[in-house]
Amino acid sequence: MGIFNFHKKSNPAASANTGFYNIDLHSHLIPGVDDGVQSIGESLNIISSLVNLGIKKIITTPHISQRYPNSPERIHQAFDQLKNKAAEKNIDIELEVAAEYMVDEGFQDIFESGKLMTFGNNFVLIELSTYSPYPGFSDLLFEMQSNGYNVVLAHPERYLFWQYDFETIKKLKDRELYFQMNILSLTKIYSAEIHKMAVQLIKERMVDFIGSDIHNPEYLPLIKKAAEGKLYQELSVSGQIKNNQLLA
Repeated sequence: MGIFNFHKKSNPAASANTGFYNIDLHSHLIPGVDDGVQSIGESLNIISSLVNLGIKKIITTPHISQRYPNSPERIHQAFDQLKNKAAEKNIDIELEVAAEYMVDEGFQDIFESGKLMTFGNNFVLIELSTYSPYPGFSDLLFEMQSNGYNVVLAHPERYLFWQYDFETIKKLKDRELYFQMNILSLTKIYSAEIHKMAVQLIKERMVDFIGSDIHNPEYLPLIKKAAEGKLYQELSVSGQIKNNQLLA
């Protein structure tokens, strides 16, 4: 059974697509490295809860930015401790680690170092400032793609500077930039404006991945509520969501 299988049996289209999201590829579950969980116990609680909801694999993605200047070495060391603890507790889950990179003044050097933390088919998860577009982002995207990276933009619905400039986001999508939407954006929990942007992205069939972006246990009931809604069902039958392609 897929995660959050709350579709009514009377809806054949929905019930045929309940397994579209068995992998979460955006979360902050490594204790103490960013603004996510702060203890192993908290992390294991979340992981166990996600397993009970049908998640088979978690690709956790701690921040790497000027605010959180994590190195791959530090992240892997902390992740290995978490993975070992999960195994000790016999939690039936596949755990992997990548990163969520903030495209800020320090990102170019990280990119040029060749040490980006990737997942799947050389995917890289990046995020932008929510306040203004990053200068030269178009050129950076071209450079990353030319170096063989498949670039995934985290929560594009939160970049409201594009809400009245939707042509720009369409042009980026046409350049094979992947979009990862947060599940909570399917509701108005973040804001009505972010929800409106999410609805537009879904309507335009521009969403490639969904993710929890979970930072603490308080997200769990909110995610469950979001997964009971109409927009989640629309995504489940859209054929657009590629999360389960990462099971291999």
